[in-house]
Amino acid sequence: MSVLAPSRLALAQDALALAQAEPDRARRLASTALAGTQPAEDPEVAVVAEWALGVAAWTREDLAEARRHLVRAVELADASGLRTRAAEARTSLLLVLASLGELPEALRQADLAAGVLSGAAAARLTGQRAIVLHRLGRHDEALVGYRRALAGMRRWGDRDREARLLSNRGVLHAHRGDYRAATADLLAAERLHVELGHELSAAEVR
Repeated sequence: MSVLAPSRLALAQDALALAQAEPDRARRLASTALAGTQPAEDPEVAVVAEWALGVAAWTREDLAEARRHLVRAVELADASGLRTRAAEARTSLLLVLASLGELPEALRQADLAAGVLSGAAAARLTGQRAIVLHRLGRHDEALVGYRRALAGMRRWGDRDREARLLSNRGVLHAHRGDYRAATADLLAAERLHVELGHELSAAEVR
């Protein structure tokens, strides 16, 4: 019995799933998915593969490459009418932009993606947008965003992102001088990271 080779879209999706844990392997899979294919022929494959390459570059801390691939993913998705894919890629792009200091553009990308996503993806976008607001010094808005995002993370069982957002919100509380709330969030983030086996992240929170 023959085994069917994975489709290009399946390869691209596998690359995206591995982009943070195994960025080098993700790059190989995404490049294989893109090889010999034109975006006009199968735009979703191109979008997901470029998205995966962008996240892999972000993981390797190559922000310029991450920006290039994620902008490409968004542009291809927009041109092809793939609204959900465009919003998902923007959720990754906005953090890269924020890390590059392009905060107004990061917020614009978040606002363009708002209203398109639902469920866990919407909660993730809300959390990313709160991070940008935090960096912009819009602390009251950031707190509202963190609260909404955390409710979504808990609803959808995304404990990894819940831990990260608690850590971010703890830092924001500290910036505002609310050290009791900061301590509560940071201790909760530490506990979650320990439960998840993320010892390095737990140490960073400490």
